[in-house]
Amino acid sequence: YYLLRSNAFNSRTSILFDCAELGYGEIAAHGHADALSFSLSAFGYYLIVDTGTYDYFTDKRWRNYFRSTAAHNTVEIDGENQSHMSGPFMWSTRANSTCINWTADSDRTEVHGQHDGYHRLVDPVTHERAISLASDELKIEIVDKLTAAATHKVKIYFHLGPDCTVSNVSDDSVTVQFAESAEFLLRLDESLSIECVTGDDAGLGWYSPGYHRKQAITTVVASREISGPVDLKHEIILPHSVD
Repeated sequence: YYLLRSNAFNSRTSILFDCAELGYGEIAAHGHADALSFSLSAFGYYLIVDTGTYDYFTDKRWRNYFRSTAAHNTVEIDGENQSHMSGPFMWSTRANSTCINWTADSDRTEVHGQHDGYHRLVDPVTHERAISLASDELKIEIVDKLTAAATHKVKIYFHLGPDCTVSNVSDDSVTVQFAESAEFLLRLDESLSIECVTGDDAGLGWYSPGYHRKQAITTVVASREISGPVDLKHEIILPHSVD
C-alpha cells in the first residue's frame, strides 16, 4: 500500500493506493478483487471510498458484490473480476500486483503499479496505473494504461463518499459537491462514456460503513471499448477551501 499526501491549502489530502497481494496468507482469505484501486480524502471528507465488506454469510449476492472489482475504484475488463472467486472467502486465480515506481519528493508524489489478473483472458490484458499528487496544488493525475491485442470492454469505477452528491455531468467531467459550498471535479479521459449509478438493485452504488450496514452512494462508471493498447488519462481537481 502506498500513501500520497499533501497539505496544500490546509487540505489534508490523502490517497491510499492498493498495490498489495490478494487477501491473507496462502489461501488469500478475506481478499477483495481490488488491485490498483485507491481511496481519497480531503478537508476531513471521504471523497472516493473503498466500499467495505457488508456481509460474510447471509446473502451470497451481496458478499460477492462487495468483493468484486466493480465494487472498487479500479478498472474492470469484459465484466470479469481481476481474481476469480471460488467460495465466500476463497479464490481460484489471483491477480498479482507489482509496484513499478514510487517517488516521493518535495514537489510531487507518484506511484506506478501493474497487475496480471487479466492475463487469464483469451487475449491477455495488462493494467498499469500511475497516480501523482503535486505538493503545491490540489490536482491528482491518474493514467490507466491497458495493454492488449484484441477488443475488450473496459469499465472504470469511482465510488463517491457518503457525503458526496453529483451536481453536474458533462461529456468528460463529473462535478461533485461534498460540503455546503465545496465541489471537486472528476475529469475523465474524453474517449469514455459516463454513467452515474445510485443504490442500484443489481449492486452498484452502495457503501458499507460497518458489518451488516449499507447505504446508497453514487458510483461513477466510465466505459468504452478498446482494440489494442491504450492510455486513459484522468484528473481530480480539488477546491482550495471548504466553507
